[in-house]
Amino acid sequence: MLRLGYIRDWSISAAAMLMLLLVSCAKDIAPPGGPPDTKPPTILATSPVEGDTLIPVDANIRIMFSERIQAKAAAGALFISPPLKAEPRVKVKGAMLIIDPAINFEPDKTYVVTIGASLTDQVGNRMTSSTAFAFSTGRQIDSATVKGIVYNQFRPEPNFRVFAYEMKPWLYDSLFAIVPDYITETGKDGHFEFKYMRPGEYLVLGVEDKDRDNKINGESERVALPNSTAFAKKITEPATDYSLYVSKYDSLNFTFANCHGIAGAVTMEFSGGKLDAATINPDSIRISPRNGEIFAPKTAVVFDQQSDKLYFWSDRLLPDSSFYIRVSGLHSIEGRHLDGDTAACDVRLREVDAEKPTVVSRSPAADRFLILPSETLSVVYSEPIAIQTGAAKIVVDSTLSIGVRAVAGLGTEYSFIPDDSLPANRRLKFVMQNRMVTDLYGNSPADSLFQFDFTVTSPDSLGLLTGTIESTDTVTYLLQGLYKKMKYRFSYSGTEHYRWQLYPDSYTLYAFADQNHNRRWDLGTLAPLSFAERGWIVADTIKIRARFEREGFDLNLK
Repeated sequence: MLRLGYIRDWSISAAAMLMLLLVSCAKDIAPPGGPPDTKPPTILATSPVEGDTLIPVDANIRIMFSERIQAKAAAGALFISPPLKAEPRVKVKGAMLIIDPAINFEPDKTYVVTIGASLTDQVGNRMTSSTAFAFSTGRQIDSATVKGIVYNQFRPEPNFRVFAYEMKPWLYDSLFAIVPDYITETGKDGHFEFKYMRPGEYLVLGVEDKDRDNKINGESERVALPNSTAFAKKITEPATDYSLYVSKYDSLNFTFANCHGIAGAVTMEFSGGKLDAATINPDSIRISPRNGEIFAPKTAVVFDQQSDKLYFWSDRLLPDSSFYIRVSGLHSIEGRHLDGDTAACDVRLREVDAEKPTVVSRSPAADRFLILPSETLSVVYSEPIAIQTGAAKIVVDSTLSIGVRAVAGLGTEYSFIPDDSLPANRRLKFVMQNRMVTDLYGNSPADSLFQFDFTVTSPDSLGLLTGTIESTDTVTYLLQGLYKKMKYRFSYSGTEHYRWQLYPDSYTLYAFADQNHNRRWDLGTLAPLSFAERGWIVADTIKIRARFEREGFDLNLK
């Protein structure tokens, strides 16, 4: 960053101004027929200069950029920490940004001016990362820093605002009403850094901040949560990278939204989160007809693709009848509970069900055709069904088929067990005669056949990944094949040696500390505030070759 000399009235000298304007104008003028301007804007000079002390409390701030900038984008990307008591007046003159505080700065205080990565020049080029500089109205400048990265699942999240709140006894109760002490934005790589902070403990959150009010609105804005509070350390001390994880769901309130049904089946819809399937129990659902006996449904299930909906079935749910339904003990996968711990509704059922059952998902999934010798074929339906003997088979070739036996599993999932071993490294076809598949009311799927191709790998075609895991938690490891789409999941506790047999491919490796042992990565909740479980990603892909062992791939997750 170019440093301008100290000038008492905070105006840039005519010569310096002319030079910077000439540089700026030269960058804005593209030769006729030349390539479009794709250079990101950068800061050339600031006044006050970074690191200046004893700045007058009535000073203006001027920032010179390498390109002519958009006024609207500049106002939205400007953050001054600690927050000013009134909105400053912001003007843009070509490549110059002029900030005139409406109220004087406070004496003996460090101020940090941050230009977020969302700032754009006149042709729409963004800055590559946020940039900050500091000055002080006193004799010293705060020098602590906090840095990290915002992840959306396991991918860096660019252009996300990051708020830092100094830890106070009343912070959690006031989180939605106060403006953060420091604000910055993530760059294209998802990284963020706060500089010139007061040393101490901070709650650091990533916030989508759609309305640009520098506050949290959890009803409509995504929030990225940390796995612990952050400690701002002086620049001379080793810095710790803090990871923030974007929570899957926006709303703060987990509530019952709607209830409807047909004869034999009822659907309850929820908002503000996705249902935790582990809390679904038919015995926690009480159905009361008019002047009748209270009973529970036979089956209750939540499907992965529509997990904000609870489905349940009973032959006592008669058509053209009204029922009072009460469900207790449900909560979302983030741990949010219903108000009063119950959901209740009155519902009148329509005519007899004429809706045809459909396939919700299958294993192997539609994006891959390979399965391991230890895997089982399975299909999840949209409702409980009956499968007749001989409905399914595995076709090896035109002369050979292998029968399979359908076994009902959790919810409406059905596994298919072959009557004989399946040949390896051959294209096989799973075939289901849908006329032999019916729901509780005799409806069959619309298509006469359900089929898909797959191949069983042979043990000789696999490779090995071995090494040592060091961790203080129970850690779940997820491997995703980039090309063959094979997926693996392993869990280890503490420090031990591992040996993973994998299909040849290039893999990405993710991991998370399963601290509550529910085999799921919990991203935390905002209200009440709970921290996310720690997560890791191996930056480089892991290449596995057939019949080869990749040794010494050690994982230190502490």
